[in-house]
Amino acid sequence: MDKIREEFLDTLLSDSSYDYIANNYYKFTPEELKDIILELLYAIHTTAYLGEEHFVLEQAKYEITERWEV
Repeated sequence: MDKIREEFLDTLLSDSSYDYIANNYYKFTPEELKDIILELLYAIHTTAYLGEEHFVLEQAKYEITERWEV
């Protein structure tokens, strides 16, 4: 496994995964970033039984809207 992928996976369950992507996104290929996004969205939707899916998606929508100034 290449180093960037391994390092990201090591941070995924910690609070540092956000910072890792923010500081290293340019090292990932577009395909790798697509995979990360798709798998995170899948994980959100498949954990709906926790009752937090709607909150998480609303928060994500808010943050993206703010970032893109929509």
